[in-house]
Amino acid sequence: MSKSVKFVFHKGRKEDKMGYVYVLMIENRDRTYRSLKLPRLEEKYWDEKSQRVKKSKNIDYTKYNDFIDSFLSDIIREWKTLDKFDEFNNRNSFIDYFKKVLSSTKLEMKHGTRLKYNTVFKKLFDYLKHKKKNDLLFSQITPEFLDDLNNYMKLSGMEIDSVIHYLKIIRIILRKSQKDRNIPYVYDPF
Repeated sequence: MSKSVKFVFHKGRKEDKMGYVYVLMIENRDRTYRSLKLPRLEEKYWDEKSQRVKKSKNIDYTKYNDFIDSFLSDIIREWKTLDKFDEFNNRNSFIDYFKKVLSSTKLEMKHGTRLKYNTVFKKLFDYLKHKKKNDLLFSQITPEFLDDLNNYMKLSGMEIDSVIHYLKIIRIILRKSQKDRNIPYVYDPF
């Protein structure tokens, strides 16, 4: 059973400058459009690539984007997994993305940040070895996974502040993947 979801901007007529945000749900090639019942929005504020409202001082973009994120989380819980996630995640894992961030030119001059990220990466990799895994897909990063990782780090002797800091870095990497749009529709368990 194939499932995917996309957020789209829809105007009543082509010449309209205002429209609404809809969710397009595709299940077994059946397309269903559903209004998110958000207030009307000018087309210039919609970012088709990120499927979110652009940052602007003129509108409350966080209201729109938070609602879209919440709606997406509800769909994921309802469907448990989206085939689109699995299809994409088989090609790009969280571990591969983390390695890409570590080797990026942006971190070359940020020696302290690179060291911190490397330390977190090594701890995450140790956790995966402990679980007898060698890879971690984006779809496997769930609240349950994070709780288990949290417990593993505490039992390994880490202080609670360090554990929280490590989880924050994992959240930074996860959210960076969303912004890069290298990984569409990433479920954010934080």
